[in-house]
Amino acid sequence: TDASTSMSEAPDMTIEELSEATGVAPRTIRFYQAEKLLQKPHRPEGDHRLARYGAEHVERLRLIGELRDRGLKLPAIRGLLHEGDEIGRAHV
Repeated sequence: TDASTSMSEAPDMTIEELSEATGVAPRTIRFYQAEKLLQKPHRPEGDHRLARYGAEHVERLRLIGELRDRGLKLPAIRGLLHEGDEIGRAHV
């Protein structure tokens, strides 16, 4: 499966599975969501408790980790991510 195909698949991971896949603790994932560094998970209609995460969440968490490893602080990471999001929206 190539990256474009996996990105279009339905989100199918729980927060625990996302944590295992990325090495990021569930508490940190929720913190990144609250700080608007990571999108909120998909929640199937009618089931507000069943949050599902997808490939875009894995990629975003890996990018945040790489930027932190390079010594960037959260405000700088937020700026870079939001700038990238703006560029991505302009090209859609």
